[in-house]
Amino acid sequence: MSRSRDSRYGRAVRRRVALPLAGIALLLVIPLAMTVNAPRTAAAQGGTCPPLDTSPQTGPAAPGPGPWLLYTMASPSGIGYPPIRDLWAASADGASVRQVVAESPESHPLAYTPGPGGHVAYLTLSTDREPWLQPCLALNLLDLETGTHRAVARLTSDAVEASDEFPPDAKRAIADEPSLAWSPDGSQLAFIAALGDSGADLYLYDVAGDFIKRLSDEPDHAALPTWSPDGAYIAFQEMRTFGTGAGYAVEHLWAAAADGTGIVDLFAVGEDAYTGGEIYIGWTGAGELVFHDFINRANLRRANPATGETVLLREACLDDAALDPTTGTTLVVLHPAEYGCGREDSPAGAFLVSPDGSTVQAVEGDSFDPAWSAVDERFYTLTYGSGIVSIAPSGEAAVVATMDDGWYGMPLISPDGSTWAWTGNGVWVGPYGEPPRQIDEAIVYQANRFVSPLAAWHPDGDRLLYVGDEALYTAAAPNFAPELVAEGLTPTGWFWAYP
Repeated sequence: MSRSRDSRYGRAVRRRVALPLAGIALLLVIPLAMTVNAPRTAAAQGGTCPPLDTSPQTGPAAPGPGPWLLYTMASPSGIGYPPIRDLWAASADGASVRQVVAESPESHPLAYTPGPGGHVAYLTLSTDREPWLQPCLALNLLDLETGTHRAVARLTSDAVEASDEFPPDAKRAIADEPSLAWSPDGSQLAFIAALGDSGADLYLYDVAGDFIKRLSDEPDHAALPTWSPDGAYIAFQEMRTFGTGAGYAVEHLWAAAADGTGIVDLFAVGEDAYTGGEIYIGWTGAGELVFHDFINRANLRRANPATGETVLLREACLDDAALDPTTGTTLVVLHPAEYGCGREDSPAGAFLVSPDGSTVQAVEGDSFDPAWSAVDERFYTLTYGSGIVSIAPSGEAAVVATMDDGWYGMPLISPDGSTWAWTGNGVWVGPYGEPPRQIDEAIVYQANRFVSPLAAWHPDGDRLLYVGDEALYTAAAPNFAPELVAEGLTPTGWFWAYP
């Protein structure tokens, strides 16, 4: 099916419905009369890609009963684009480590997304062509408890595989950005696929029913799905093109009803505007998505799929942000003296933006890497000249650490709130709110500068797991003496998965 502005989801068939409440933006609902439920074997499987074997395959199960600490490492082939990654699982106590997904002669694995119920969704590429062509993308499902793998569906049609683009934008919507998202209850998986002539769309896979439902048919490419907390909506962006590194040409921010009854137009960028894509900060408990422009580093907004209302909270510059989902307060940070928005009239610092758009400066000076801690319900940010600052949603701020002692980044607070840990040129642990003591001199690998150290608390809060000097350690309370678990590790990321 060819796609154009006048096609089934073009302007000719769009209708606006006025809400009965005054002052609320118009809600655009697009009915999905052509949404279909199809068995997962109905996807195209011939042509330029080999037939997809959807029969269950048995492999190594994750060690122990769960939860599991999963981490990715570069595959032996060492391919850089797209990032080919194997998956490893460590038992919750750190006593055992096992590889659960590995590169094979037939496929390259990448892009893992854990969900409730012990499932991990991931993508694979065929090995019959160069990986940078992203050939024969497929969706797979791993059951950590049994080690069972299933190929769920091909994600590209023969027409997309035959495209002259290298790789086509439809494939980039699947492989270049996060394209898999589990529903809050783990029963459904939202994913992006390009099963038509050219564009990528949003689909939904039902795990128990083992069927696929199409949720969108916009003219361009669906990308970046994210679920509302109640599981009722899946927000996603429509991209004209993914560009060459300076951001994406986004058309709309949509929200699809998970039951397939329609999609809501939350935000239209317009053909003459260029935001580079929208950066999701997070969802509030009230079901509103908070986001901002990528290119401009400005225009903080919140959008409510249930009402169709989108509100501009802050037009001014921002360099990064974090969200308190309970109050809907956003912490935005600025450091124009170094880089970022580059607006001389924007003072550096950290600012609290309330759901009504009112703004209060909480910290002065160049601020970086804001983070929200659900355990102690506070924001944290790194501020040059002060150190690491803790900020309450109400505005009270206090310096909790400096950079003088070798640790840096945000504190890792145990789930029960009794203990916190710091990493950097070593590992430090101590009672919450008190100066920590150093337990190890190993340099902890940082996956993303300050905010993503490869260190994590066990869900019970009784031990800390971390990767230092290319080895996995566990340190159990009360003494937190490090114990070596495995050596020779260079993880690219990790996350907890639950049975």
